[in-house]
Amino acid sequence: MDSQTKELIEKCKKCDAFFKEILDTAIEKRRVEISQKVAFYLLDILRLGLKKDLRFDAETTIKRYEAAFGSMEPESFRAIGDSALIIAGIWWQSLAKKLVDIDFYIKLGRLSYQKEAEKQKNLTKLFEELSESFDKSVNILMEATRCISEASMTNRDLLRIYEVWLETHNAFLEEKLRSYGINPVNIKAPKQ
Repeated sequence: MDSQTKELIEKCKKCDAFFKEILDTAIEKRRVEISQKVAFYLLDILRLGLKKDLRFDAETTIKRYEAAFGSMEPESFRAIGDSALIIAGIWWQSLAKKLVDIDFYIKLGRLSYQKEAEKQKNLTKLFEELSESFDKSVNILMEATRCISEASMTNRDLLRIYEVWLETHNAFLEEKLRSYGINPVNIKAPKQ
């Protein structure tokens, strides 16, 4: 192995340690109990989600889900669950002003991991836990990405967070807004 390859491996180890530390902090802040297997799975999701922008529209995602029922590929539901977790937990801001909100991806991810648990007999417990704790996993990833990007928060980002909070009333987003001195209030305009 040459010195350039060794250097690259060392950089990867440091990057993994950085993401693991951020994920552990997010789990602690959210006060969530998950297994070590799920924590390491979320670490892989965090790395994957920050490398690639996997923003799929709802129609494409639904088609992939329907196609998975007829697929012989053992990991087809897993890929959909992973995508839903990345979209809802990392790229959630991209859902602002979309017809389909974060709840759609949470439900889709939960169902996909449950189907994967039924197909993957050797990983049943992992995918069952991912299905059962999908919303917790989303909150952990939101917190982790917040830790990574907090320093670069703009007014536009805060407005997007408020818009998503208006739709979901997500406790994490409310706490995020409050940390910036914004007291979110749900005001519904009277119907005329």
